[in-house]
Amino acid sequence: MAEFAVDVSSYQDSSVDYFKGFKDAGVETAIIKLTQGSADGDAYFNPKAPAQIRAALANNMNVAVYHYFKGNGYADSQNEAKFFLDKIKLMGLDDTTVVIADVEDPSLQANHVMADVNAFMQYLISNGYPNVALYSMASWFNAGILNKWTYPLWVASYGSKTCGVTGNVQAWQYTDNWSGQNVDMSYDWGLFNKPTIPQQPVISKSHENVIVAKEKANLYEKFGMQLEQTVEANTAWKSNEITAIQGQPAYLIGKDAYIMQSATDQKDIVTVHSYAFSKAPLINKDGKYTRYVNNGEAYKYDNFIQIGNDYCYQVSTNEFLPSIYAVGSGR
Repeated sequence: MAEFAVDVSSYQDSSVDYFKGFKDAGVETAIIKLTQGSADGDAYFNPKAPAQIRAALANNMNVAVYHYFKGNGYADSQNEAKFFLDKIKLMGLDDTTVVIADVEDPSLQANHVMADVNAFMQYLISNGYPNVALYSMASWFNAGILNKWTYPLWVASYGSKTCGVTGNVQAWQYTDNWSGQNVDMSYDWGLFNKPTIPQQPVISKSHENVIVAKEKANLYEKFGMQLEQTVEANTAWKSNEITAIQGQPAYLIGKDAYIMQSATDQKDIVTVHSYAFSKAPLINKDGKYTRYVNNGEAYKYDNFIQIGNDYCYQVSTNEFLPSIYAVGSGR
């Protein structure tokens, strides 16, 4: 049975009584616009969001938040995700919160908007917020601009008997003027009234996110100081992060304990491990997409540099694999 979910922005009220009206009408969820753009772009933060979140919670409503997406390219999309995530945490919203990309801006490039959305979502997932969802109008899904199956969908379609989309649809925004109040209302089929089940990795056992020490190896803290502990040869470790120590990739295998990649079975190579998708993007030095590579493929790398927010492996003259798509990155 569908429940109701209202979505609000700075155009709506933020009082407890305003949200009580929704709760009394049987609305279980408030979806609140939080941000738009990136810290070095629009840098928009809904000034009413803190009060709207408090008012919804005061009425025992579920709270979800959305970001108005304007990303153009890998680095820009990740910057938008970082800005969104910073504000999510500032609001005190935990990792069960449904976090949504609102993808409808006319400036978005149809030929790579889905790749940009993937970069945005991957950043949220890899930083501990797996309950992602994708919002857009029905026409963008039906035209193939956005994939209908990759994420839980929240579809906007007014004046119709159905949402008009076949896919992973879990909510339908069916009106922009509920009860004459100039507010959007949606049917919710389980997207907002409980945490979304995180998507499972599309990976095989041949490239699980485990690294093996090939020799007795020293461990280091994040800033390069050698620790007293060592690891024995041929021991396997689950890694939750890749960072640069003295300019070289290193895996986090314990609390502030890193092993250099050169001491593992991944020495001189990088293996693709996109835990939310079956492929991963390569980018150039400008953060633009060049092509996609498959999970499990391994490449020799020549350099390890920072592009945007990520450390990246150089796998050809001007192609780089972001480390969040590599074995050792976590999950």
